[in-house]
Amino acid sequence: MAIILIILLTILAALAQWLAVYLNLPTIVNPAILLGIILISGAVAGHTIKSKIIPTITGFVLYGVLIGPHALKLITSDTIRSLDFIHFLSLFFIAFLAGGRLNIREHKNFYSLVPVISLAQLTSTIILTGLVMWIFSKNILLRTGSPVSTTMIIITGLILASNSTAAILAISLENQPRKHYKDFLLATSLTTNIIVMIFFVGKAVLFHNYDQTSHALSAGSVILQMTVHFVSAVLTGVILGFLFVFILSRFRREFLFFILLISIGAYVTAYNYLPESLIAFITAGIILRNFSRQGNYFMKNLENYSFPLFIVYFTITGAGLNLSLPNLLIPLLIVLFLIRLITLSSATNLALRLSGENRKTATGMSLAFLPQSGLTVGLLSSLTLFQESLITRELYAVLMWITFLNLLVGPPVLKHVMSKLKTLRNA
Repeated sequence: MAIILIILLTILAALAQWLAVYLNLPTIVNPAILLGIILISGAVAGHTIKSKIIPTITGFVLYGVLIGPHALKLITSDTIRSLDFIHFLSLFFIAFLAGGRLNIREHKNFYSLVPVISLAQLTSTIILTGLVMWIFSKNILLRTGSPVSTTMIIITGLILASNSTAAILAISLENQPRKHYKDFLLATSLTTNIIVMIFFVGKAVLFHNYDQTSHALSAGSVILQMTVHFVSAVLTGVILGFLFVFILSRFRREFLFFILLISIGAYVTAYNYLPESLIAFITAGIILRNFSRQGNYFMKNLENYSFPLFIVYFTITGAGLNLSLPNLLIPLLIVLFLIRLITLSSATNLALRLSGENRKTATGMSLAFLPQSGLTVGLLSSLTLFQESLITRELYAVLMWITFLNLLVGPPVLKHVMSKLKTLRNA
């Protein structure tokens, strides 16, 4: 019955698009109608595909790809852009939820290990990515007319090191009891992504500066700009977080929920500063969770109503993926995909083993950071606003395909890992 409902809704949307073309009517679907189709069809698709191994978010992604511009073309690129507000709203809301899951006082014993793993993941990924791109620059990349620069190598390494905090949060909320190791995975994912986002603050001023050599700023000016943007984002999050703490202690929880939505909506208008906005809302969530007596209860209530956000977020992310790729770049795609898998798992495994974790748990947790999603796509898209020498069309296509593969392969692996892992030793 569920599959029949998906088929019927998809056919109706296809007929509506065909009829609009036939009658010379506007083909852009009303955003409200499109959002309704995504919520209903995406939810049904997710629950249909869901199994002991495959999570519901895989169904959301696959349905998004199916109705997107590269499959049935029920959603055009213009239509997807009309839902940018909803997409960013869900992204910031998820960032707030992720920050609100972290109880720093409760898990002090393993939070000291989090930055070690994050830095190990980033360092190993950038180094091996540089080696691979140097090798491929002698044949494949040069034959496509794509010179390889140090900036391009660092960008590629950072993109590959990023992961999907939203996937970890969604799967941990998917009918599974909350355990300490899930908070550990979430904290590590957030830390890695925050470090990655620091390099992209100020509209990627670091990379843009070194790309624009004729107008290059001094190293001190670049570092100052990055520091100002990062500190401003953190301070904004702290102010917003303590404002929520005050409101939650004085008013009804529903009022805080309303204020939260308004604040996110206002911040979405500044999505050109995506990294800063995400850092601010992660910080606000951490402040509310750790400095409010009602913070934990409030966050649990938000989690209970967060399912539609994950439907919209992952379905639109799937529909918005640009999956065109020249055959010449397939070897580079395969090698970078494997390099990411090897570096993230090896660095995580090694750090956990050195900290005293047992081999079975360390091996399982080392595979938990494979998923990628909207954050990676957003960072990639922000780079395309600049000159092509910053990130070429060919490399952009390869990284987009890697994101897509990790978006499909990562969540089932993550769900399997979470179903097998036990609580961290001494957690």
